[in-house]
Amino acid sequence: MNLRDYQTDAIESVRDSYKKTRAVCLVAPTGSGKTVMGCEVIRRTLEAKPDLRALWLCHRRELKAQAEASLEAIVGPSDRWEVSTVQSLL
Repeated sequence: MNLRDYQTDAIESVRDSYKKTRAVCLVAPTGSGKTVMGCEVIRRTLEAKPDLRALWLCHRRELKAQAEASLEAIVGPSDRWEVSTVQSLL
């Protein structure tokens, strides 16, 4: 996948921040590719650390479907990641 420069910078910033604290939040404007950036963070993390799993939480079913489709396309099918809604975990 070809990422834009600002996406690559944001991904690297998230990964660097995560080394210092586990409370990291990626904020970007509508249409900037936040889902793609999140998927790339997960892809790189799972590739580097084979013992980890990822959980992607969404507030709406539509966002869940979007995240699942993007993860399938970018990370690939895997039992190492899961997408869920916040409501289904309560």
